[in-house]
Amino acid sequence: MSRARAVDTGTRWGGEDRGALREGLQAAWERGRGAVARRGSPWKQRLAGLAAEVQRRPLLRQGLAAAERGNADAAFALLREATELRPDHARTALAYWEVAVECERAEAAAAPMARLVQREASAGAKRAAIDHWMALMTQAPASVVDAVSLARMLPELKTRMVAARDADERERARAWLVSALRQCLDPRAGGLTPGLALRVFEESRALEPEVARRAARIVLDSPDLHETKRSRVEALLAALDDPAPPAADLPDPSFLPPLVVIEVAPVELAERALLLLETESAQRTRVDFRAIEAISMAEIGTGQDAALVVDLVLQRSRRRAPRRVLRMRESGFDATAFDPGSADARQTLRSLQAALLERAGARALPDASGPGVEAPPHFSDIEGYESEVLESLRR
Repeated sequence: MSRARAVDTGTRWGGEDRGALREGLQAAWERGRGAVARRGSPWKQRLAGLAAEVQRRPLLRQGLAAAERGNADAAFALLREATELRPDHARTALAYWEVAVECERAEAAAAPMARLVQREASAGAKRAAIDHWMALMTQAPASVVDAVSLARMLPELKTRMVAARDADERERARAWLVSALRQCLDPRAGGLTPGLALRVFEESRALEPEVARRAARIVLDSPDLHETKRSRVEALLAALDDPAPPAADLPDPSFLPPLVVIEVAPVELAERALLLLETESAQRTRVDFRAIEAISMAEIGTGQDAALVVDLVLQRSRRRAPRRVLRMRESGFDATAFDPGSADARQTLRSLQAALLERAGARALPDASGPGVEAPPHFSDIEGYESEVLESLRR
């Protein structure tokens, strides 16, 4: 949108903003004269980039000011332009979304909102990602979020269903969980792998047989599927088509408690406990060594993006209760803050895992990741790792 368009919608370019732009351009000119010698950074390109940066912040301020004055059309136009300039800025995307909903034009802001959900899910902010995804699906139901992000939200969605206080709340939570499972299989979403389809199959068998059948077909069409898994999926699929009547007094045997993963960073290894910082809530938590049942270590990702992950699997208070896992990532904490004598996060995690295995008396998962093993097992994605290593712990 041009600057003239912004004026037409009721917001004027003030003298303060012109002064800020002038100062920014002058500073950019001074920097640009010395940038010619920088390889791949001609001064004209740098000047244009700096000038654009100067314009970005006033757009957001003006859009919010227009919204406060009740001028929804002007706010919509300004915030749309601000979002185009800063497509990955969370505050701008949320402001644009709220104004678009107010103007009954939610579809126009759906793409930035979907990107925000994906970034939040990737960063481990699952509650925020779910809340924003629900808002997106309510106002713009034709929108899509990638399958990997949806899969990251599944444990929290299942936890909400299990923790529901009454039948109505449980049914609403179940509907959202089924919607996420169904959208994982949407070809428009992208990111669906046979391993992720297998997880959708496992999660949806007791909830929505139609989704489970679609996921099973995707799994069985994979040429790389191990024969043991193929036989198991075929048997479970046959059971869906011809289910045995459940015993009246026994719980549903197909129900699997959710796997609740909480991203954490180590703070201090005390005498009888490990102090951790929850990444999403920024709250500290203390984990007694006796509460740790198993410890898993694996390398997740491909190429330079591969990173070490250490999971602390906690004891359950009762059978079929949700399984809680505290996850420490190589990229998720500052090694020097935990151990001033070490700047290597990977080596710090390996040493911490060995110390915890000894103090907690926990078992190592998988067997190959025990102490003294130089190379932990490798998985291309977190979903494959959870399906292969942690899935059995839910039973």
